Amino acid sequence: MSPTTSPGTLRIDLHVHTTASPDSHLTVEDAFAAARKAGLDGIAITDHNSMANISAAEEIAGKEGMVFIRGIEVSTIEGHLLAYGIPRPPKSLRPLSETVDAIHEMGGIAVLAHPFRSVHGAGKKLGASVPPLDAVETMNGHTSARTNKSASRLALRMELPATGGSDAHDAKEVGRCYTEFDRMAPDVVSIFRAGRPRACGVDLSLSGRIVISVGNATKRARRGLKPI
Repeated sequence: MSPTTSPGTLRIDLHVHTTASPDSHLTVEDAFAAARKAGLDGIAITDHNSMANISAAEEIAGKEGMVFIRGIEVSTIEGHLLAYGIPRPPKSLRPLSETVDAIHEMGGIAVLAHPFRSVHGAGKKLGASVPPLDAVETMNGHTSARTNKSASRLALRMELPATGGSDAHDAKEVGRCYTEFDRMAPDVVSIFRAGRPRACGVDLSLSGRIVISVGNATKRARRGLKPI
C-alpha cells in the first residue's frame, strides 16, 4: 500500500543500496521502479563506500521526473554513517568525528545510520564528545522496533531531526521506511536544515529479521567474511 501524505510533502527513501554495494543485487533501474510502485517521490542511493552508480541514478531520475539525492553509506571506526549531497566519497574507516567533518567540508549532510544495530551501529560507541551530526536515522527497514526506538530516543536527546530509510538491498524492500519532507525545500541541504524531515515506515518483524540475518550471513560467507 502506498503511503498517504498531503500534497505539500515529499516522500523519499533515504537508504537504498544498489549493485555498487557488495551485498546488493538491486539495479538502479529497479530501485526507481520499486520507488514508484511504493508511491514514493524519490530515493537516495547510499551504497557502501561507493558512489559509482550516482551518475546513472541522476540520469534516470531526470528522465522520469523523480527526486534523487546523492548519498553514500560510509564505514567509520565506530559504525556506519550516511552522507548526502556530497560530490565524492569520503575516506572510509576513519573516526566518526573526522568523517563528519569531511562531509561538512564538502557541503554535505551527515546522518547516523541505524545507531543501535548490533553490527555497524555507532550509537553505543558515542562518548561524551558527540560530533556535529545533522540527523539520526530512527526508522530503518532492516531494524527491529526496539532498536529503532533507541535511535529515536538518541535523536531526542541530541535534539536532532529524525530520518527514515528502508536500507533496501532488493526491490521488495524499497519504501518500507522513508522520510517526509516539506516540498518548499529546494535542495538536500535546505531539506535537512529547514525542511523538517519526518521519519516514517514500518519496523522489521521477527520473521523478517530472521530472513535478513540468514541472508547477511550467506553474503558475508561469500565475501570471505570481509566486513563492509
